[in-house]
Amino acid sequence: ARVSLVSREEWREALLAACAAAVSAGPGKTPQVGEHRGAADWSRVTSCYGASASITAEALAAPGATEALVASLMERAADKGLGSRVLLSASTEAEFARLVQPYVDSSDEAEGGALWPLVHRATLFAPFSLLSAGLRLYDVPGTHDENQARALSMRSIIASAHTVLITSNIRRACNDKSAKDLMPLPLRRELLQRGSMGE
Repeated sequence: ARVSLVSREEWREALLAACAAAVSAGPGKTPQVGEHRGAADWSRVTSCYGASASITAEALAAPGATEALVASLMERAADKGLGSRVLLSASTEAEFARLVQPYVDSSDEAEGGALWPLVHRATLFAPFSLLSAGLRLYDVPGTHDENQARALSMRSIIASAHTVLITSNIRRACNDKSAKDLMPLPLRRELLQRGSMGE
């Protein structure tokens, strides 16, 4: 796999936009997409640093607070390799999954923050015969993702896609609301008539 991380300039712009969104939202409020410009950046940045980011209107109220916070957060992100490419290889699927997971896992459960917000693109290489004719598959976040940055990323990729393949965990595929919402109405009707789709 080749993992490309965002550049220092891109990350600095995201930090500044996140700070502006927090100030715009006001004290005690979380920036919302559609209401506050930069809200998706705020969501992405807080996912990266976890609760320790302190990107709130209150924390940014003092003169120079934004610049100081951005400088501090940039220093912390520099240790992650901004602007670099990380090459990963493994001899087994399990080892490969373990190596790639920190860069693509969007669970937001990482206490100290997650790496996915710093990833521009993760490209996987393997002898996939299905892709030999130039077909490209993109794994994007789900349609009802709580994280606004991931939801916006998914929408922009789907908007430019020629074809969309909908996948879901097989244990819940027939009842997955996200998968159902993406299916065209005629297909949903046909699946319902066949009894192949849950309520």
